Amino acid sequence: RYLRENDLFLHADIHGAPATILVTQGKEPSIEDIEDAGVLAACYSRAWKANYSYIEVYWVKGSQVSKTPPAGECLAKGAFMVYGERNYLRVPLIIGIGLKVFCDDIYGDYVKLIVGKPDVVKKISVSYVTIIPGQIEPGDLARDIHRLLVKGAYEKTGVKYSINEQHIRDLLPGFSRILDYGEGEGEWKCSCLLYTSPS
Repeated sequence: RYLRENDLFLHADIHGAPATILVTQGKEPSIEDIEDAGVLAACYSRAWKANYSYIEVYWVKGSQVSKTPPAGECLAKGAFMVYGERNYLRVPLIIGIGLKVFCDDIYGDYVKLIVGKPDVVKKISVSYVTIIPGQIEPGDLARDIHRLLVKGAYEKTGVKYSINEQHIRDLLPGFSRILDYGEGEGEWKCSCLLYTSPS
């Protein structure tokens, strides 16, 4: 539904993986953008639950993807065909979860959870956690991640941000363990001013 001809379609090379779309808005994506999208395609695939270290992810243009099968064949519900040459990335199963500060002209600063390639998450977040496949149940790990993100953000900004633990739980690909955590390099001092109407 969301895929356009010039967008990129990414998929882990394993049965049981989500389709991932890199929306290009007509621009040429950088290899860094493709790799970041590849991390999402890899980490939210069945490879995480199988405790893989790496997985191949392929990407193609949106114009190469179709729900129309070749003549004389049929597709199962939810299946698709990929035509033409595929481009492959070897992606490590490691993902970053970060707390990013956003600035709003009306409401001031607020935070959101972000996920992606660990170095990207670290660069734009005020605090971050890096996880890999492991043995800790998502509910238990979400509590630890919540504590580390709030603590790291407080040590950097002096503000105790409120985040939803269930949201963290929803972002976890499966049983995992924490590899690294700390303060990120992201901006947190908002320069925007609250709007006041003239008297």
